Amino acid sequence: MSGDFASFQSQLDRHKTRMLMGTAPALITAIDDSGPISKVQVRINDTPEIVDGVPVMQFYGISTIAPVESDATGLFITGQRANPIIIGTNNQKARLRDQKPGEVAIFTDEGDKITFNRGNKINVVSKDTVNVTPQNNFSVDTKDATIKASDKIKLDTPLVEITGNLKVDGTIEAGGGYLPLIAEIAALRTLVSELARRVEALEASG
Repeated sequence: MSGDFASFQSQLDRHKTRMLMGTAPALITAIDDSGPISKVQVRINDTPEIVDGVPVMQFYGISTIAPVESDATGLFITGQRANPIIIGTNNQKARLRDQKPGEVAIFTDEGDKITFNRGNKINVVSKDTVNVTPQNNFSVDTKDATIKASDKIKLDTPLVEITGNLKVDGTIEAGGGYLPLIAEIAALRTLVSELARRVEALEASG
């Protein structure tokens, strides 16, 4: 009977060990994103144990590569270190802070971010460049729009169409087209007026 109990206790101990070994906090020490699934090397926290080639599981349509020295949560299938996957990552230095409940954000360790804030506000912040490249059409439909640039706004297109009125507070410069023609017409009117004045003056003196 004691032998059966000892065997049972041994099985419980093995299951307990596997359960304890099933998850572990770790630190990412290297990254390999060249294959069909991103893999990392991790060091298990508070141990000298290094596990290499650990797959990082992600949701379809979302791709993230956590920087080296990011925190990771490792899941070890059946409690064996030979079957690991990473199911979560976090970077303590880069993560956004003081978000309100319900807010969502996408961010990088360089400071670029897209935040979905309370009050139906979406903010896009980049320290350098934001590129939008649709293959066919790009449309913005809103009540009021403002584009503010400290240096200039450039429209690189063969044609600009405006369906409503155009109000300009500053000057308009043009290298060709209708505006130079209008200027030429105005100059001709001035010349004709001057000629008519001189003709009247000659007739009056004659």
